[in-house]
Amino acid sequence: MLPPTGPRIQRSRHSNRITPISIRKKRSKESQRGIFNVEIRRIFVPALFFLTPIARADLFLPDGLNPGDEYRIVFRTSPPVRTLATFGSISHYNNLANTTGNTAGTLTSSLNTNWTAIVSTAGDTEHASDARDNTSTNLLLDVGVPIYLVDGATRIANNNADLWDGDIAAPIVLDEFGNDIPPGFYPFVWTGTDLHGFGLATMGTSDPTSRVGRLGVSTAAWISGGDLSNSTDNSLGIYVISDTLVAVPEPLSFPALGLMFVGLVSLVRPTRKRNRSIRGAP
Repeated sequence: MLPPTGPRIQRSRHSNRITPISIRKKRSKESQRGIFNVEIRRIFVPALFFLTPIARADLFLPDGLNPGDEYRIVFRTSPPVRTLATFGSISHYNNLANTTGNTAGTLTSSLNTNWTAIVSTAGDTEHASDARDNTSTNLLLDVGVPIYLVDGATRIANNNADLWDGDIAAPIVLDEFGNDIPPGFYPFVWTGTDLHGFGLATMGTSDPTSRVGRLGVSTAAWISGGDLSNSTDNSLGIYVISDTLVAVPEPLSFPALGLMFVGLVSLVRPTRKRNRSIRGAP
């Protein structure tokens, strides 16, 4: 007699119920899927913790600020970025500042903002300009916002009045790359400005000297540290300040965002029920 057709059956060890072998295999696969989903959670829950932006000092969320707070960034130009003090047009120095701040590969370029020079000019084809007006830090027109170095941790001033009261909280020593003043570097920058942000021995003046700021100090000499010859032999850097920025958590990279998305999907995807009813089971 030919054997009966249909699924092979096997008696359970713990009961008299008979379960088709094909159904037992199906249940085993579903059980494995459930275990796999649990393992996915174990992997991605910690990953999501580490990928979540954490409040820390950086260019996007400076120390002591919350998302939504406003602030500005200031730096000194790196050694290769220099200019003469013979130009009386403020646009010359602003163009240099903006180009430097947005140069690819610098820390400051990631902010994608406009940059202006902290200098005062005598004016030639343009009107004379005071540093505090050129940089929108005039305390009579605007209270201002906190100002930080490019490390996002060092605050040099709380607002415009604090910037132009003489001293600053910390010297402006970092450049657009985040580098400190190199050993043996000539410690001056052109400013043409007094301690209150007004023009003094300005850039482009007919006088033989222009005002300089001294690097590495937080006294009034940071902006008004004496006069140097503005002849064509003297080429110095400048201070640069950003437009007003809004603090946000630092953007995640695309790979990190992709990993976070997969992790979230694994968290919300329901685990298949292991013991759902199976058609044909006794």
